[in-house]
This record gives sequence, C-alpha cells and structure tokens, in this order.
Amino acid sequence: ACAEKLEPLLHTLNNQLEAFSKLRQNALDAFPRIEEQLDDLTTKFSDAVKTAIQESDKSMASQRVALKKQTDALDDALRQSTQHMIKQVEQLDKALKEQLKKALGSLADQLASLSEKFAEDYLPLTEALRRVLSIAEGILPGDDNPS
Repeated sequence: ACAEKLEPLLHTLNNQLEAFSKLRQNALDAFPRIEEQLDDLTTKFSDAVKTAIQESDKSMASQRVALKKQTDALDDALRQSTQHMIKQVEQLDKALKEQLKKALGSLADQLASLSEKFAEDYLPLTEALRRVLSIAEGILPGDDNPS
C-alpha cells in the first residue's frame, strides 16, 4: 500500500530527474555555443573598434593635410598681398617724389622769374636815384667831394 502510494511520486520524481538531466545536458551543450558566440561577438566588436580607429586616423590625417593646404594657401595669399602693398607704396613714393620735384622746379622757375622781374624793375629805379643824387650834388652848396 505504501509502495503503491509512493510509486506515482517516484515516477514523477524520476520524470523530473530525467527532465533535469536533459536540462543539464542541454545547458552543457549550450555553453560551448554561448562561449563561441561570445568569442565571435568579442572578435567582431574588436574588429569594429579597430576599423573605427583606423578610419578615424585616416580622417584626421586627411584633415591635417587639408588644414596644411589651407594654411599654406593663406600664407601665400598674405605674402602676395604684402608684396603687392610694398609695390604700391613704392609706386606712391615714386609718384610723390616726382610731384614734389615738379612743384619745387615750378617754384624755382617762379622765383627766378620774380627775381628777374625785380632786377628789371630795380635797374631803372637805381638809375633814376643816381640821376637824382647827381642833380642833388650839383644843387647842394659846399659839397665838393664827389661820391
């Protein structure tokens, strides 16, 4: 009687032990697959990180080259602008010297002309003054000393 009551319980326990044994076996079979998938995932992730780093390095190198080209172009433009400005300043200096030379030449010509005119106007005055003095010497008494 006791054995009859225990038999279904033993049968259920035996079934559960078999199920547990199958579960254990399934778990043992799954662990290598899980490990393999984790290894595969780790490898893929590592490769993706390496690829990202390589692409980042390439991008940075490309950006450095582009920046160097822009810097060189800016330096060249600045150098050309400076040279152009120097040439313009030299041309302006030359033009100013020419204008100053012309102005001074014109001033010298005008002064020479003025001096010549003064001499022309002064000569008759000196001669008239000499005649006046000559007349005055003849009129003044007691001055026997000619100048």
